[in-house]
Amino acid sequence: MPVPEVDLQPNLPRPAFRAGLRFLTALLVVLGVLVPGLAHATTVAVLEFDKGAAGEAYDGLGKALAGMIVSDLAGVDQLTLVERDRLDEILAEIELGKTELIDPKTAAKVGKGAGAEVVLLGSYSVVEGTLALDARLVDVQSSKVLEGATASGAVADFVTVEKDLVEALIAELDVTLDGRTRRTLYSNVPTEDWEAFTAFSRARARASEGELEEARKAFEEALAKDPAFTEAATGLANLNALIKQTRQADRETFTSRYDEVENAVLAKVPDVRTRKKSDPWTLDQLTEMAVRFTVLHNRQRHCDRYAEMMHYLDLVEWDPKTHEEGLTPKSAFGYSYGKKAEALGIERWSSEVWHPEEVVHDSPSSREGALWRGVEEYLFDRFDTWRDDDDSGVFVSLVACYPEPAVVKELERWRKSIVKHGLIERPDDDEYTLLEQVDLLEAWSDARDGRMTDRSQTLLADLVARFPDPEDPLHRKILRDVENITRRADNADRDNASLLGLSRDTIRERLLAIDEGKKPFTRDGQPWCGPGFDNSFQKEAHRIRLNWDEEIAEHDNEFWATARAAQLVRSVGDMGCLQGVKARYTSWDDVVQHAKTARTRKHPTKFDERLCTPTLDGLDTTISSPIPDNMQGMITFNTVKMLHHLHQTRCLVEAR
Repeated sequence: MPVPEVDLQPNLPRPAFRAGLRFLTALLVVLGVLVPGLAHATTVAVLEFDKGAAGEAYDGLGKALAGMIVSDLAGVDQLTLVERDRLDEILAEIELGKTELIDPKTAAKVGKGAGAEVVLLGSYSVVEGTLALDARLVDVQSSKVLEGATASGAVADFVTVEKDLVEALIAELDVTLDGRTRRTLYSNVPTEDWEAFTAFSRARARASEGELEEARKAFEEALAKDPAFTEAATGLANLNALIKQTRQADRETFTSRYDEVENAVLAKVPDVRTRKKSDPWTLDQLTEMAVRFTVLHNRQRHCDRYAEMMHYLDLVEWDPKTHEEGLTPKSAFGYSYGKKAEALGIERWSSEVWHPEEVVHDSPSSREGALWRGVEEYLFDRFDTWRDDDDSGVFVSLVACYPEPAVVKELERWRKSIVKHGLIERPDDDEYTLLEQVDLLEAWSDARDGRMTDRSQTLLADLVARFPDPEDPLHRKILRDVENITRRADNADRDNASLLGLSRDTIRERLLAIDEGKKPFTRDGQPWCGPGFDNSFQKEAHRIRLNWDEEIAEHDNEFWATARAAQLVRSVGDMGCLQGVKARYTSWDDVVQHAKTARTRKHPTKFDERLCTPTLDGLDTTISSPIPDNMQGMITFNTVKMLHHLHQTRCLVEAR
């Protein structure tokens, strides 16, 4: 039966046209021309909502709201949604600025390029705790606004406001939701926490503006408000990966440049050890040697640098100021050092000389130039005994090159040379002698592993006993420095405790296994090692791994990430979820029995009542509360982690 020709776009008002089209469709179905359920779906493009009356804290909310609406409309069978990436491409093609508002004509242009029939525009306002949404549908063919919808309510109930708007829009698109689709619509909720949602929105806005660190803080804020906010966790993981990739590219650029320049310096400026005592010095030779020492430090060739610097010291009989008339420290290492560095291709010298990608302009007299004022500066260069400064003196290269026993032997060599060259006088009444400084630095170096030898403790005790008068400035000075060295040893001991009896390599290996879901990570064994808990383990492992990688890349102290990783892998292992690691607990009762003995295992010297007691109280509350069966695995994991946290912070002595 032939189908009569029908004008599908008559000059009727839009509602009348829709009614006529529905009647025609029904008629054709009755006549057997169309099959129900195969009618053409409406293609919708949802643009980012414009910001109306709202503060800076709500930047990016328009994109996040549009994302929620897209996700909801995508669940409606009769609608087809244009991909966000495609819309971004078109917006870039028409060069629409970020601050420009999209009018219906522009919206139609975007929709036409995306293959959409209808474009959804909208705006949002947040005033005095109320969220107001205003949306309009634009017909792509005519560029006319078809219908609109609004919704408003308290910000705490923002999900309901968004769902009300979506339902109104669906009705305007002549779509009727069945029960299943409506249930899906209302269960599709990324988060119900308004502050988490706005932080997430802000994070995406900052990321699009290239402010990656600010974006990361906002993602972390969102997750702190709602740890189950999956989109925020994914956004943070992707952002961390991007930050890592960007920094790696920057490092490769800097490293390539400095490899070439610094290797050229080392090739051009001769090794100091080739010189003899009888060889005269010139200003050029002295400044080139100083630049060479900087480059050796940059290259982390600490043993070569130490050997060359000691050879120079022997050449000048432990008096770096001994040169021809006119070659004073000021003339040789003020302006001349910077000029020589530039002449050798180093346009800038580093304030942290070992870290070539963080070079900054700095006065050369405050670094290599300071070495040449005298033997004290040359050996120590403002090296504070209580800080891990990476300065320019000989001692820095010594401790970076040699293990502790060899450091002790080299310092004994220093003592002999100091005595041999008559450098034993006290510079001023309130200053250390060189021998006293060497004693302090030996103890400082020994404190690196957290367990000071009897020799170092004796050195410090002798120094304190040498200045018994409380009014003596050196009495106060030595007490302060001994306290700082003791604190250094204590910090090292704390770092050791944070590893929970594991090596860094073992921690790293197990962390990667958990993150990647492979051996020695296993899904077998205990009931709480099932897929649901594996997912939790893996999410936490991935987050820690990203932070660890970043700390390594940035040469930061790895204490935080290593401690967190140790806590995770020990807990997973104790629960029997790591192959080759004997389970410590086989049931919740095992964990409870171990936790009940916690207060009997207080650290004899490091237990801090203020810091430790609240955690112990929280532990008692957890093990005394009834635990639902479906939560036992997760609560077990968190309780075991809490125990390990108490061990790491030296509140408890771990029972082994």
